[in-house]
Amino acid sequence: MSGIFIRACMTTACWLAAASAALGQGMLDRPVVETAFELSVSQQFDEEAKPLIVVAASIPYRKLIFFLRDGRYEARYRVFLELENRRGPDAPGRVWEETVTAAGFNETTSAARFASTRRTFPVEPGDYKAVVTVEVIDTSRRFREEQPLRVVGEASGRLELSTPV
Repeated sequence: MSGIFIRACMTTACWLAAASAALGQGMLDRPVVETAFELSVSQQFDEEAKPLIVVAASIPYRKLIFFLRDGRYEARYRVFLELENRRGPDAPGRVWEETVTAAGFNETTSAARFASTRRTFPVEPGDYKAVVTVEVIDTSRRFREEQPLRVVGEASGRLELSTPV
């Protein structure tokens, strides 16, 4: 009888160990957060070494609303850029519009198709938060993404290279 009891205890211990390992693995999984669109805000310099920011966004066709116009599907969207520093809005906002066309309905719902936009703007050096809002024209759809940004200015010193020893 003691052998049956020991086997039952061992079986229970094995089941509990397996269950706790599976439970522990589930707790390490991080939730996947799908964003409405991909946003990239980066810095470049112009020919005179003045700072510029480059705003690039990629919006899936599935997030846009296409209307049938003149035998083709068309979606229009407006992009708003706001730069905020610690004191609030710093630079004047920028707004531009884009139009995307598709030949057929299946193309408008494709997971592999994206509408892309890219703009460059001059900006003063500093720490910013870029807030980009995409508004689908003629609908109530609005998507918003934020990204921190540090813009550096011209170098104040010289760059010197030493001779390696």
